[in-house]
Amino acid sequence: MAMSEDKNPPLSEEIEFDAVDLEKQPKRVRKAEAKPPTKKKSTPAKKTFSKVEKNIARGTKKKLLPLPFEVAKKKPFKGRKMVKPDFKGIEKKDPRKRNFSRKPTFNPEMTEKACSGKDGPFLLQVFQAASIDPHFTQGFHHYPGRIPLQMAKLLLEHFGQKGRLFDPFMGSGTILLEGLLAGMQVAGNDLNPIASVITRERCRWLSLRNARRVWTEVEELRQGIEKENLGKHRVHHLHAESLQNLYPPHLLVEMLHWMERINQLPDPAVRESLRAVFSSLIYRFTPEEDAVRRQSRVGRGQFGRAMGERTKELIEAQTELSDHIRLIDNPQLRQEDILKLEHDPPLEADLILTRPPFPGNGKQMLSQKLLLKWLNLPIKPFEEGQLGIGTDFQKKNWTPRFRKLMLNLRRASVSGGRCIMLFEDWLDRGKKVDALNFVRRFSGSEGWKMTASASRPLQNFSRGEEDFGRTGKQEHLVLLRC
Repeated sequence: MAMSEDKNPPLSEEIEFDAVDLEKQPKRVRKAEAKPPTKKKSTPAKKTFSKVEKNIARGTKKKLLPLPFEVAKKKPFKGRKMVKPDFKGIEKKDPRKRNFSRKPTFNPEMTEKACSGKDGPFLLQVFQAASIDPHFTQGFHHYPGRIPLQMAKLLLEHFGQKGRLFDPFMGSGTILLEGLLAGMQVAGNDLNPIASVITRERCRWLSLRNARRVWTEVEELRQGIEKENLGKHRVHHLHAESLQNLYPPHLLVEMLHWMERINQLPDPAVRESLRAVFSSLIYRFTPEEDAVRRQSRVGRGQFGRAMGERTKELIEAQTELSDHIRLIDNPQLRQEDILKLEHDPPLEADLILTRPPFPGNGKQMLSQKLLLKWLNLPIKPFEEGQLGIGTDFQKKNWTPRFRKLMLNLRRASVSGGRCIMLFEDWLDRGKKVDALNFVRRFSGSEGWKMTASASRPLQNFSRGEEDFGRTGKQEHLVLLRC
């Protein structure tokens, strides 16, 4: 009987492995299985913006339009070489530079000259300086009674020492902008609400992105108003009844629509810029009284095209201004009655430069009432607090108000600070009041000392020379120290 095979052979025997068994290795020699690859934290790839995405406003999906002057900005020295102004002296006129200017300041020939004090000859040279064309935003908005540009420029070059500048009657901001360009910290005040609107835009610089935002909004408004049937949409305006007699019907409707849509813009910075542009065009499109009844020469859409053109000029000047005042603090602007103005903490101005509303030149400020109506700004506080009108022509009434003014200016100045003022003579009941002697007398009682002065005759005024005597009406530039 054959012996049966042992299924469990002894360990000492050699065991033959099959090819299949060769792949089955013991656990102790089996290679560790490779761990599944761990997911690496994906780092967000740098987002590349296309030309379309680059012009999308932050927080909105609105595509920003390219600026009409942006190509020239990128290549400033190719075909359009820009001449930087020389702030050490009066710059020469550059015909290639955009000009906002109105008519140049008239300088009458000085037939009679008078000056006193150490700085008197320099003040007289300031009177004699030739007028210059406005640069940057200086010619953006017309404003009555402002100081000549070349005068403000020369005075700040000579007396400004990188300190703090204060203009208590800032008007359209001519002095404040020149102070910023000279590297000074500036502050301004004016009771007229229009002054704050204009000064804010004149002293504002814009980046190209923010300029695109303004340009996009004004173009969308213009295209929307041109396509819409304006007669079907009623516009509410507080002073619509008083304005309807000043403009032809189609022009009034178009201007009312523009003002309504500007006020509805969500971005306050863009809204204020377009309100200032609208204000700069009001007198240009306001016809004379007898011309309202005649056939209007202003076609539909002409006001909108003017808005676009003026906006383009403004934002182009503001982008150029960014290269000069970007690193300087924004101006401090206030809208208060200077006779009641209190600074807490004290302003501590090193230089006060202003052209105050003296009797005789305060009446022209009342022409701003039309602008106040269009922009829905308060009129009554401005009328009641305006200096140099009404009873101020009487010396007995103007004297206490002037003394209060000089007291507040001394409180706003540092010890040893300077104050430069430009003013002119006036008539009190048919008799000439010498403004130079008036200022010397009543400013001295409030802690100021007149150290220099210069005077020149004025040739263009409404009354006859006999009213002002042999010397005629004169304009004075005085330097005071406290």
